[in-house]
Amino acid sequence: CVCPGNSWGPQCKILSRSFTGQGWVWLDPLPPCHPTIVSLRILTTHPEAILLYSGPLTTSKEPLGPPATPLLVLQLMEGRPELILQGSLGVLKLRVHVTVDDGLWHSVHVRLDEEGVGVMVDLCGGGWRPDDPDDSHCVAWEAWPRPVGPEAWSGGWPLQVGGVAYTPTRPESAPTWSTTPPPRPLHGCISHLTING
Repeated sequence: CVCPGNSWGPQCKILSRSFTGQGWVWLDPLPPCHPTIVSLRILTTHPEAILLYSGPLTTSKEPLGPPATPLLVLQLMEGRPELILQGSLGVLKLRVHVTVDDGLWHSVHVRLDEEGVGVMVDLCGGGWRPDDPDDSHCVAWEAWPRPVGPEAWSGGWPLQVGGVAYTPTRPESAPTWSTTPPPRPLHGCISHLTING
């Protein structure tokens, strides 16, 4: 088997993708089962970018209607990984307090399960919850606001990597949203994106 382009291995997988501030990669939606763990490696020197986006595929000014359309965004803000989940139960926003815009490779992991959601950088510490004060800079964890759990944020939208195919709807244009990601595509590389292994 001869793999085309920069693909590799017995299934000709592409292990990394470079982004130059425009463009995106479009993948299948995240699975509706939980726990769901999304892992990736990132290399960038830019402090703000969309890494992953799963949400509405429209720029329509029509209201998205109650309940709020699910939105999942993993982005860099001030060089720090930030996860935004918005759905019928409101908004969860987690930010890890370690910067990853230093031009070195960093791993970022997102976990959604029945108890809550977490973000971890560089597999630090002993687990998903920052119980150890030494881990609080590299792990962020939040419990779901009600016992309903993660299904309130399950979307079914395609997963866009490195940017989005259009400028996301602004909150003032979509009354059921209270937040939206900045339209800043990634300048850098993403590699080893895995979903549930």
